[in-house]
Amino acid sequence: MNFTYAIYRKSSSLSRPLGEMPKAERVYALQDFGLHLSMELKPKQFRRHLRKESTTAEKILWFHLRNRKFMNLKICRQHTIENFTVDFYIDELKIIIEVDGGVHDNQGQSNYDHIWDQTLLSRGYHTIRIDNQSVTDYTQSALTWIKQEIDRLKT
Repeated sequence: MNFTYAIYRKSSSLSRPLGEMPKAERVYALQDFGLHLSMELKPKQFRRHLRKESTTAEKILWFHLRNRKFMNLKICRQHTIENFTVDFYIDELKIIIEVDGGVHDNQGQSNYDHIWDQTLLSRGYHTIRIDNQSVTDYTQSALTWIKQEIDRLKT
């Protein structure tokens, strides 16, 4: 089964969330904002692409989360849950960690993220969101906050 994904790195002010747009409109919207790469990939290919194109914040966080270094938890990177690909996932706790860039400050994208979080919550998944800048500028504080959120969700 193929999924359509939009891959982007620049901040933008889209009029509505990408997920609400038909594919053709989404491609044009991405091109208008310099978000140039849109393709159809199988989930495994898409995850591989995301790993190669990780943001600095994702790379920093992955360094601290991998190999059970963080709370002795097995954490997967770029994991697919149904039609969603998440940045980090803890299967034993059903916790998702999302590292958000500037595009998530957009009201439309923020609303889409909220709906996305609620959809996954209704299926038993909990989402922890942290912004790129917190991870890159305050890594230890970000890790402490993530640990506190995981501990809170475990109870």
